[in-house]
Amino acid sequence: MCCIKGYIPDAWECYVDCSKVYHVTSMRKIIEEKTLPSLEENIRWNKSIPIKINEHTWWLCNNRLPTRCNLDHCGIDTNSVRCPICDQALEDSQHLFIDYSIAT
Repeated sequence: MCCIKGYIPDAWECYVDCSKVYHVTSMRKIIEEKTLPSLEENIRWNKSIPIKINEHTWWLCNNRLPTRCNLDHCGIDTNSVRCPICDQALEDSQHLFIDYSIAT
């Protein structure tokens, strides 16, 4: 404890809401408002499965997986956008999870 007159200890404040205290739920709400398209209903996560499965499903449904096509679309240089395993189609979510013979 410091005994300097007028000393105020450093503190972190989060201005997400009026409480000035950081809460994960408040931050999640802000992230969803900024990044997700406006939906009439909230996203409903399935609490009986691991969060990484929920997130992967969300990424897949919103075409956000880092496939070669998505990386190329974002300006990230890849040697090819074709599937490196079969070389028969473009590597996108449709090919990886539905059309690809190994996926079925």
